[in-house]
Amino acid sequence: MTMPNNLSAERTVICNVLYEPALFDRASGLLPEQFYSPFHAQVWETILKARKDGGTCTAEYVEACLRGNDLFEQNRSYFMGFSEGEIYFGPEVEMNAAIVRDMATRRQIIRVADAARIAALGGGDGYLNPSDLLSRMDDDMEELRSGITGKLDHWDFASTGLSAIENAGKSASARIPTGFRAVDEHLGGGMSIGQNTILAAGTSVGKSAVATCIALNAVQAGITVGYFALEMTRDEIAMRGGCYLSYDKERSNNLRYNDVSNSALDEASSIRLRRVFEEETYRRLYLDDRGELKVSQLSERYRSWCHEARKAGIDRPKLIVVDNLGNLRPERPGDRTDETGRLSKALLAFAKRHNVALLTLHHLNRDSAKDDRPPKLHDLRQSGEIEQDANAVLFLYREAHVAKQAMDAAKCEEDYNKAWEQWQRTKNGADIIIAKNRNGPLGKVHLACDMASNAFWTPYDNVQAIWERRG
Repeated sequence: MTMPNNLSAERTVICNVLYEPALFDRASGLLPEQFYSPFHAQVWETILKARKDGGTCTAEYVEACLRGNDLFEQNRSYFMGFSEGEIYFGPEVEMNAAIVRDMATRRQIIRVADAARIAALGGGDGYLNPSDLLSRMDDDMEELRSGITGKLDHWDFASTGLSAIENAGKSASARIPTGFRAVDEHLGGGMSIGQNTILAAGTSVGKSAVATCIALNAVQAGITVGYFALEMTRDEIAMRGGCYLSYDKERSNNLRYNDVSNSALDEASSIRLRRVFEEETYRRLYLDDRGELKVSQLSERYRSWCHEARKAGIDRPKLIVVDNLGNLRPERPGDRTDETGRLSKALLAFAKRHNVALLTLHHLNRDSAKDDRPPKLHDLRQSGEIEQDANAVLFLYREAHVAKQAMDAAKCEEDYNKAWEQWQRTKNGADIIIAKNRNGPLGKVHLACDMASNAFWTPYDNVQAIWERRG
């Protein structure tokens, strides 16, 4: 009797992963032993090893690894036989991976059933009474179920409590600081590893500016960071960051981002920026400014960053910034609200899979800007599942931005003057509103800011410029 198998599904999975590496995540749960063909199992094992080492596996790489192997010699022409239909049928990867798993499970069930039949007939290694035989079958079936759903850990109240005592304090130290002390205190030490933190604001309020500051604050704390700039170019991110790092609140001639972006720099300003960028520390911040990426492509780039970090002798990225959710492309198109929900869950899975803290920027509904009030959770664009999946939701709110809009909309001198006075009072301030927080209290943290220089800080912090610290 031929055991259940589907060699075509196995071949399609391998073909797609080798020729479109970003598709690997759709089949990443497959194990070599789940392939019926010994050659397919060997190829898949090679792919997994390349991934573990941080590389991107190609057909050429597999051929180089397996050359001289008996199975490879019997299948020399294998990689030349892929058809165009197989190579570009990416959406079928998940379905074919499921077929491979299904066939593997069926073969295991047959083996367990055959072993039970032989034991029940009195054959095998020794006689088992019916009670022992049923017990062995239960163990075998539980192992089968674990292979399908994953092994379930069992905890009791006492052991859980003792473990919690042992680990007390460790979780806080493992968090990623934002660099704004009051915000970190609310978050229990910072952003949680394996979780998604949402930073949301209206258009042009400054969320990208804050995200850039958070990324650089983390780098200064010795953490490697990856930044997906889905809206801006990497040059814009670098120059914003350069303005922030050279900023000194005691100076009156700080670099203004508009001057930097327009190349309106004198020699002294150019020297200040160069000194910032010459700091080796900031090579820990990796940038990707491609637009409309899928979450699977984020994973592919993340592995590439890990590989680069290993070559540089530094830790892998532990904070990933996605700027912003609205510019991600769903794996499958559909209703925008449904797409956003699927993207939210995919980002949470990304954070858990790669064991990173994720900071995702997101827009507010346009209507919320009309109400002239601080934002609330229901103001998140397509908010339902984003709010549910996030570990924390932070809103950036600047009263000065509201005042500026009121100035632009003023229909009489009195309204304009009133808005101008409000803008003058609030132009150097911003609030981080912590609207959801699984690790601590809700609340509001006031920040000082200089929007022209892309600089945010907590008012009691001593902001000293990098280029001055070098002496």
